[in-house]
Amino acid sequence: MNLMKFDIGRIREQNKGHAEFCRIHSIPEVESPCKLLLKSSLHLPFFLWDMCRFKDVEIKKFRCLNREGEELSGRMYGLGDDKPRPLIILDAGLRRDLIKFKIIGQILARMGYRAVSCRQVDPNKHVELTFKEALNYVDAATFLRNNESFKSLLSPVSAWIGMSGGGLIPFYAASEKEIVESQGIQCIIAVSTYFSAADAIKRLQEILADPNSDPYSKKLAYEYLCEIAKTGLDPVTNPEAVNAASPGTYDPKVLVPVYLFHGAQDGIVDFEGSIAHYQCLKNCGKKVELYPLPGKDIHAPNKEVFRHLSDFSGVFATLLMIYDILDNHLG
Repeated sequence: MNLMKFDIGRIREQNKGHAEFCRIHSIPEVESPCKLLLKSSLHLPFFLWDMCRFKDVEIKKFRCLNREGEELSGRMYGLGDDKPRPLIILDAGLRRDLIKFKIIGQILARMGYRAVSCRQVDPNKHVELTFKEALNYVDAATFLRNNESFKSLLSPVSAWIGMSGGGLIPFYAASEKEIVESQGIQCIIAVSTYFSAADAIKRLQEILADPNSDPYSKKLAYEYLCEIAKTGLDPVTNPEAVNAASPGTYDPKVLVPVYLFHGAQDGIVDFEGSIAHYQCLKNCGKKVELYPLPGKDIHAPNKEVFRHLSDFSGVFATLLMIYDILDNHLG
């Protein structure tokens, strides 16, 4: 797919007049923080009920081999019972998964799911943010569905979630019929993810070069660019690998409903990337919903989430709307 059809810089320039841009292109507008809090709060009683009634969360560690014979390690969060439950595959970018964010795994487990993240064991294998990382997740999910210790714990259905730099994994998985059928993928959810890896790299470079960038964004950009340099994801010298690592590449082949969440004031991953996803998926006749959120959503520094209503409302709404989406698709 030619990702240049969706020029992020052009979309960003057009989006300066946000309301008019949304009207012309039939894109949902950003709702006010108060309205968003009120709307998403409708799901709060049910969410709190699940958080309170399910307390026994168990973490199961596993190791398996990918298709190249390299070792992967992972964790599965779930309730401490033997009941088959839907599988949630989740990745949130550079070393940001359920292995680091235990609270997300515990929340998903209390929702009644079995949530999984994995990593390559060898620290010298730099695969994060690359196409190979997506393949690793598929291999790990396949292992869990065939291993005697895990397969009885999983129901036939799943949902795949990508957050920030983890967006490639769900889009790739949902574009392959064999994976969708074998994993029973019912939907994918992308939270603050990018469309083109080349545009994402360019944006990170801009953050690092901008003297006005805040320390949190600069630190994040530096970490990502250091890892990207190790992977060889260079838009100039290795465009094929960059294209393969771009979530937007797989939009035309996606086979399940897509739900996009993004903070309109996101300073790390362009909000316009989700607009490009939305336009591309719509143009291809796919089922897609875009939820533009006030503030920076998941890319707001932790200290700011409770200081700014716009950031808090975005994170709060994302959590509760994902809760509702998973319940609708997975039961």
